[in-house]
Amino acid sequence: MRESRDAYALFIDILGFADLVEIDSSIDGFVETMDDPHPTEIGRLVSHRFDAFHSVLQYQMGQSSTRHVRTSLIFSDSAFIVTSVETDVFTFAVQLMRRLLRAGVPVRIGVGYGSFVAMRFFTDSFKHSDKHGCQFLGQSIVRSVRAESCGLPGCRIFLHPTTPLPSHHVKYQALPVPHIGMKCAVQHELNYAHLNGEGMDPLIDPEFFSTELYDIDLTGNLGDLKNIAPTDKHYQYDETLSAINRMRAVYGRDPLPYDARSRWNVAWPRFRQSKP
Repeated sequence: MRESRDAYALFIDILGFADLVEIDSSIDGFVETMDDPHPTEIGRLVSHRFDAFHSVLQYQMGQSSTRHVRTSLIFSDSAFIVTSVETDVFTFAVQLMRRLLRAGVPVRIGVGYGSFVAMRFFTDSFKHSDKHGCQFLGQSIVRSVRAESCGLPGCRIFLHPTTPLPSHHVKYQALPVPHIGMKCAVQHELNYAHLNGEGMDPLIDPEFFSTELYDIDLTGNLGDLKNIAPTDKHYQYDETLSAINRMRAVYGRDPLPYDARSRWNVAWPRFRQSKP
């Protein structure tokens, strides 16, 4: 048996993907939408979220620092990312959540800490069958899944109760959740609202406008996701917006509505014209 190590694990899961696949007529129908010029609305949505999820994950893995040893285990609508470095796991989780929401993919992320061991990965092809194996285990894996499925709604990053909170040198903060998870006693979530001046656009002078622009884009996409979701799933996006506004309040910023982007689009040309 390979030696285990202590590590952080992220479990990322697309919200509502299984329900969409159930609605779609068949897996063949889903595959055909890749090249079908006239796919069904559901088929188009499934195809987009599947492609965007994997594209963003691949991009994120490529953008992240190669100094850290990381194990990625990616499935159809979920993935595990395992790393031993505190700064890596929290930075990765925050950036991934932002990028996926901007890409129109609603996800929830759980963070766990504990043992991890990758046992065996293999693919065997026989005359009449194929065999694929992805064997891994550990406390970090179990705890990340339990944090993600704690029972609290929304596109949020939940920390398992045994996960060490970000230390002082990590710029992303862990905030207390208003309600403790029903299935797992999650008490903290990671703040993924944009820090002042983070992602600064060189064409914009005040840091306020840069920060607001990124958060407004985030909440605007969230509103788009709510508009195409079934009515009985709207609470997922309402809870996400409430969480984002709690995150913004930590930085002293006012709450944003879903339609902040449309208001910004009206004010933005006037702001640009006022600049020298």
